Amino acid sequence: LFGSGELASSGVKAHARVLKGIGKENLSIVILSTPAGFQPNVQAVCEEILGFFAKHLQNYHPKIIIIYANTLEDSNNPELLKPLDTADYIFMGPGSPTYALHQLKNSLLCGKIAERLEKGASLGLSSAAAIAFSKYTLPVYEIYKAGFDLYWEEGLNFYKKIFKELTIIPHFNNTEGGTKNDTSYAWMGKKRFAEMMHILPSKQSFWGIDEHTAIIINLQTKNTEILGKGNVWEINSGETTPLNI
Repeated sequence: LFGSGELASSGVKAHARVLKGIGKENLSIVILSTPAGFQPNVQAVCEEILGFFAKHLQNYHPKIIIIYANTLEDSNNPELLKPLDTADYIFMGPGSPTYALHQLKNSLLCGKIAERLEKGASLGLSSAAAIAFSKYTLPVYEIYKAGFDLYWEEGLNFYKKIFKELTIIPHFNNTEGGTKNDTSYAWMGKKRFAEMMHILPSKQSFWGIDEHTAIIINLQTKNTEILGKGNVWEINSGETTPLNI
């Protein structure tokens, strides 16, 4: 799981650690387009990811395929999804969390990802995808860009199937707003995010992942490892403590 930096030098080590752990030559990487499926430039987004993998992970001699599962119909198309049957590393990243959620919920695609993980494949999620796979999905575009009232959507709750029930907040220490606008907590800001936490039932499990930071979870042992420039944080009622690994 990436807070950001999945296509930066800070992310190379995390991707490489996962591929090395697979322990296989000529492995298969599948990139899924879904979170960016609404964008006119979705092909360019996915080709940038492919180019990054091809350049920086070439020592693993990967075969890299993009599956353009841009809609719910695509996510339920068995022919389109066939490359997943032999995928060793599945990656999904930027876009809109809520768009990804609506195109993936109860889909064949989500079922196939779970099946591959059971058979030993690895999954990489960043940004919008990491949010969509959570128990609760943060509507980043709707609140930050369109000014919707504060709310949450019921997420895919995928982490519960493979690890534990969890909500991920990437871009946790984001500073794009500078001194004039707090854009931490995935552009929500600390004060607004604390208000959002009060909407939910108490005792929810939240992780915030800093920019240019990744956490690798071994699904067999449940051990975790943090790589990159920042940290991973447990969030409780808006207060944060470093994740105890």
